[in-house]
Amino acid sequence: MFQKLNSYLTVYFFGSVKFALAPPTGVALGLSEIEIILCTVAGMSTTAFVIPLLGEKFLAYLRKKRLEKGKPIKVFTPRKRLIVRIWQRFSIWGIAFLTPVLFSPIVGTVIAVSFGVPRIKILLAMALSAFFWALVMTLGSEWIAEWWK
Repeated sequence: MFQKLNSYLTVYFFGSVKFALAPPTGVALGLSEIEIILCTVAGMSTTAFVIPLLGEKFLAYLRKKRLEKGKPIKVFTPRKRLIVRIWQRFSIWGIAFLTPVLFSPIVGTVIAVSFGVPRIKILLAMALSAFFWALVMTLGSEWIAEWWK
């Protein structure tokens, strides 16, 4: 029982921090497709729920930490330009869609917060994106695991 709970928590944690690691980890731990998808979506959704609650305080903390490390906060970088282009074309839906594959759930949610997206819209977009990518990555991970055998 504890082993199963530990497996759920591991996939949940990866889903909330580094999404792309959650489905392969779930497959490696022997979880079913439904278990992997639910734990992964729950992890990303939790991040999408918590980060907006922290909002500006969290952004200020990140800026402060960056400055303490001696890293300047650059206004124009290729990554920031890409984010702005995605935002201008697709709004929150583009950011949410690319979050699992391009950003981490934390970074994607912080981007959404920085653009002033309402919390409920962030949560909805991130949950739908998480479900889509969890399904795709779980099936892909299972296919790779079978092929590897």
